[in-house]
Amino acid sequence: MKRIVSCLAALALLMGICSCSTALFPGTADKPDEPSGSTADKVEVTNDISIGMYDFDTFNPLVTKSQTVKEAMEFIYEPLFTLDTQQMVVPVLAKEMTVSADGTTIELTLKDNVRWHDGDMFNAYDVAYTIKQIRNGLTTYGSNLKNLADYRILDDYKISLTFNWSAPNLITLLTFPIVKYQTNMYQGDSYNPIGTGAFKFDGKIGTDRYRMSAFDGYRDGRAKLDYVYIDAAPSAEAYLKMYGTGQFDVATSDVINLAEYTPKGSVLINNYISNNLAFVGCNNANEKLSGSMTRRALSKLIDRDYIVSSVIYSRGQAVEVPINPSTWLYTEEEKEFSIDASAAYELLEADGWQSEAAGGFTRDVNGQTQRLSLTILVNSDNAERVRIAEKMRKDFNEYGVSAVVEQLPYEQYTQRITSGQYELFVGEYKLDPTLDLTPLLSSSGNYFAYGNEQVDTVIGQMGMTTDEENLKILFAQFAQVLKEDMPFIPLYYATGSMMCSAKIKAIANPSCAMAYNEVSKWAVK
Repeated sequence: MKRIVSCLAALALLMGICSCSTALFPGTADKPDEPSGSTADKVEVTNDISIGMYDFDTFNPLVTKSQTVKEAMEFIYEPLFTLDTQQMVVPVLAKEMTVSADGTTIELTLKDNVRWHDGDMFNAYDVAYTIKQIRNGLTTYGSNLKNLADYRILDDYKISLTFNWSAPNLITLLTFPIVKYQTNMYQGDSYNPIGTGAFKFDGKIGTDRYRMSAFDGYRDGRAKLDYVYIDAAPSAEAYLKMYGTGQFDVATSDVINLAEYTPKGSVLINNYISNNLAFVGCNNANEKLSGSMTRRALSKLIDRDYIVSSVIYSRGQAVEVPINPSTWLYTEEEKEFSIDASAAYELLEADGWQSEAAGGFTRDVNGQTQRLSLTILVNSDNAERVRIAEKMRKDFNEYGVSAVVEQLPYEQYTQRITSGQYELFVGEYKLDPTLDLTPLLSSSGNYFAYGNEQVDTVIGQMGMTTDEENLKILFAQFAQVLKEDMPFIPLYYATGSMMCSAKIKAIANPSCAMAYNEVSKWAVK
């Protein structure tokens, strides 16, 4: 439950995120040479790029609270694993893994050809030291290892981790950056970053500029870029202005709110579906909403396609089940999610609701007439969520379900949700890399007053298998149960974006784990 509170606390802070689409980056093939004697202008392009930074606190990737610093350190530091665009695990510093039959213990074999930028060899003691700092609460990655019970070094290149309970895709939690053994965690702005990545830190080369250069000892070969410059901005406003005037070559929607800012010029945008799920919370304990068919009917009266296209300006992908549609675990075939009034009316009738001549729906409950009238709770500080709630209100009323919107300041909004004093609310939840929905659905406690032993069983089974086919089957079963029960109503998964200048020729697709993937392969024209 604590995790849900923290996610609700982030509702008003989540950045606007761009829509999912095919990547718009040019291919990696070189442009053909110009014909001999061509009079076309020749423009020299340096073999480097620039990125921006603000809210600087420290270059320690485990400690920094600045998103721009975290992104910059992805050029220097590496994790044990990262995720591809379908959120499948990709080894980085890890080489092999085995998982115990009960899904709680992971044994990792590490790569033995990795050097730190100071020349020392990477080994299991570096991993153990990083885990120790996270478990001691000294980093911003505490949620990744909150379930970790113990860890042991088996030899120089082997380490085991044991968790208190299994969870689906448990290995995806090991996507945090690894720091060197005995790294000083308290150096603040004097911290000297030494990583294993494709670029090493050269230091400050100007008043507000830092430089990273290609690391000659990188195990996969020297990076194609020679340098990556970090330009520090004094504020978020200055950062946005500098980006708008072309001083940075790369930026992400985790930093720039694309709901409020439109990139100018020849900016290329590479999109990915994030793990930010927007949904409508249903109070299953409320008598009017206690029937699954009523909740399913309400779901059919929500125009997700309109919400995505016109309310969030195509910065998301509509879903009817709470599974990220970009992942290898998504099996739904539906592509359209507009209003289906006929299906909604059939479901309402099956749950005892009758359409009144004067409008609206009523039913008899123990001799008393119950009217289907609902209040949609929304955080008044979040204009996007307010627009979603108003669109729902309009459609509900048009199709006979009486609805009003109640806007409350953030603190009151969250208090009403946590105390169960609501009927419907518009919210958002950021799934961790495991895609585990247990905090939203566990019968041991959730904000929807929902419980289903079948859901608990399937979640348990998902955590105890590493077989991809079995996991995909279990996720499909899980999705079907939720589609029939509809304890809450999924709306869409927001999408993230990485924007780059036309100078960049080749770049790797971003993912939920790392915005800047495979930086050794980046190249400029």
